[in-house]
Amino acid sequence: MPKALREQFHLAPGSELEIEATGDGVIIRAADRGPSLVNSAGVLVHHGPQTADLDIAAFVWQERESRARHIGRPRR
Repeated sequence: MPKALREQFHLAPGSELEIEATGDGVIIRAADRGPSLVNSAGVLVHHGPQTADLDIAAFVWQERESRARHIGRPRR
């Protein structure tokens, strides 16, 4: 399978494929529904559809604000 297609569909070595014969050709689709997080050079990368309606920038900002407030509090 050409590299461009493997990258587009996030196929890694060993990915299982389903092959279906049709009247005028074949359909090839990924069969394994394994984990969507893949370790790529030490960084976890998500391959797959977005599963939540999440604004990443807003989430990171909120977490930073929360941590800053926590750090700024006097200890009890």
